[in-house]
Amino acid sequence: MEIHIANELLQVYATTGIVLRMLENADGLGDITHLVIDEVHERSIDTDFLLIILRSLLLRKPDLKVVLMSATVDAQKFSTYLDGAPIIDVPGRTHPVRAMFLEDAVEATGHTNEDASSGTTNDDEEFAEPEDSSTW
Repeated sequence: MEIHIANELLQVYATTGIVLRMLENADGLGDITHLVIDEVHERSIDTDFLLIILRSLLLRKPDLKVVLMSATVDAQKFSTYLDGAPIIDVPGRTHPVRAMFLEDAVEATGHTNEDASSGTTNDDEEFAEPEDSSTW
């Protein structure tokens, strides 16, 4: 957890687990006015539980501002869950991603078990790009 304090600003950088621990105290989030949860699409029991708690906390503490961030989440579902919370869409660039598996790397590099068991390496060969780099 990292805390920055200025004259009228308190910023806390914490994991979901730390925020849950903070909510265990009677003071809860105390003087915190804004809570930003990044990568909310990475579902875990901690994140799901935090969202359940935040939903009820927002009813008791209407001045609390919660920002949920994700590049891939279905924002409308979260907005509906949080009683019509506004959605801000920030356009950006996406980059194509292709799933690669160990077998693909072995095929692309021509690596064999004999190479590994010989105990010798040739750095030039080991780190050379495959002839057909489009397979990467």
